Order: sequence, then structure tokens, then C-alpha cells
Amino acid sequence: LIHNRWGKSVSVVERQVVSTSINEAILLRYTRLQIRERLQQVVMSGKLVVGAGVGAGSYASYAEAGGADMLLLFTAARYRVAGIPSVAAMLPFANSNQLVMEFGQREILTRVHTIPVIIGLCAIDPTISMARLLRNVIDAGFDGVNNFPSVCLIDGKVREAMEEDG
Repeated sequence: LIHNRWGKSVSVVERQVVSTSINEAILLRYTRLQIRERLQQVVMSGKLVVGAGVGAGSYASYAEAGGADMLLLFTAARYRVAGIPSVAAMLPFANSNQLVMEFGQREILTRVHTIPVIIGLCAIDPTISMARLLRNVIDAGFDGVNNFPSVCLIDGKVREAMEEDG
């Protein structure tokens, strides 16, 4: 157990060392099994699993201190912090993957230490190497990936065209 800044005891699951190079910070992350076991414990205790969607470091800190079970980073959450509607994340205003990677590394991973951090990445971008992007996610220290924004939220003729193109 460790104590957060408000004196609340927080259970810490052993994290796996990903990199210990002298020239880089030690990157710690939860394994898939550790995340699953942690969430199963919450469910077995009769509580609801709380995944907090955050778009800024301060909100991540508040969610961790408030007892969230995991953090979810999305472009939509970042836009909401800026007063922009969430639907803007579905439009080509910015590079979604780059935006969430940048604020996730700079503002979230530097502040959150006791709960898993899941990053929302657009897994359908045909202009990037998905293998390289996922390697960057692992190297940065994120604990998991969710596909966001996703074409599942798009319907009609636009969706049909996207599905036809793969």
C-alpha cells in the first residue's frame, strides 16, 4: 500500500520493468494479466469498474486519487478540456494518434503511478506503420490500447465506403 496526496491508502500491483537503460527513465507498466486480475477483483467485490476518460494531467491525478480503476486517454477527452465538443474527435482537425501520445506522455504518465493507463489510438490510419506505433506505445509506458476514434461510430454511405476500402 502507498498513500496518495490526500492520505488515502492505494493498493499497488507489482509493475513490470520494460526498460532500465542508464540513458532513459525506467518505464514501468502493468501486464495484461495484472490488469485483468485487478479488474476482476473489483467486480468480485461487488463494485463497478471505473474507467475515467481524461484529457489532461490534473484530471488524471484527480481520477487516480478518487479511486478510478484505470485511465482511458482519448482525443475526445482532450478536446472537451479545451471546450470543443467530443464529436470533433471524429473529424480531421488534428492527428489523433500524435495528439493523444503527446499529452499522454507529457501529462498523464508523469503523474499517474498506481493505476493502468489505456491509450485510445486510431488503428485504421493507412499512413502509418501500426507495428511502429504500438512499439512507441509500449516504449512510452502505456498499459494498453483502445481503438479510438473508431469507424464504428460512423454509419450510412460514409461507413459503407470506409468498410469497402478496408
